[in-house]
Amino acid sequence: MAHRSMIMVKRAYMQMGAMVLLSALLWTSVEIYQSLSKPSNVGVEADLLTPINIAIDEATLNKLVDRNEIAPIPLEPSPAPVDSGSPEL
Repeated sequence: MAHRSMIMVKRAYMQMGAMVLLSALLWTSVEIYQSLSKPSNVGVEADLLTPINIAIDEATLNKLVDRNEIAPIPLEPSPAPVDSGSPEL
């Protein structure tokens, strides 16, 4: 009898897995439909929409070749907290 109950448990897991998969697919489909059906009016400046010039001139190439390392950013240490000596309650 234990074998039969084990089959039922495996079947229940398979049914739950199928329902989770169907739910995820349905949810994803609804979200895709909603995102595609809504109009999006995003304001973008015209200079951002112009194509980028990918030509590298000789001056830029020389700058890249001459640069051996990136200059470190100077970081100032933050001040240590002041201990007043009295416990706060």
